[in-house]
Amino acid sequence: PPPMLKYHDSGREKMVNPRLGQWNMIDKKMINGARVASWTCVSFSTRIDRYLPEEFCKQLTGMCVSKGMEINPKPAIPFISCQPQRIEEALRDIHERAPTLQLLIVILPDVTGSYGKIKRVCETELGIISQCCQPNQVRK
Repeated sequence: PPPMLKYHDSGREKMVNPRLGQWNMIDKKMINGARVASWTCVSFSTRIDRYLPEEFCKQLTGMCVSKGMEINPKPAIPFISCQPQRIEEALRDIHERAPTLQLLIVILPDVTGSYGKIKRVCETELGIISQCCQPNQVRK
């Protein structure tokens, strides 16, 4: 069976039992949320408005804070939009410009097949933790 999750909820701990690898964080706060001082976002989608990633990340950082994380409201470097053909080049450029990056939020290309390449380059070659998002999630 999966381990129980323990949350902080209005001054008291709350236990949650994940089901099928999922759990609900609505109205829950982490006991010891992570601290993220250095992060940024890159979009490889050609179908989203160029200002959407900034708004998406603003909402995402607000949600992180509301859940108990401590996250710098300002990205380490400005958000980047790149053509999907330049994934590796863009990721290496980001690493050069922000070598101490703790988190990279990646908006995936509109076509499938890039997730594995992004994870391989970020996490095994550059040592960057990445979180990938589908373009349709950014549009919500």
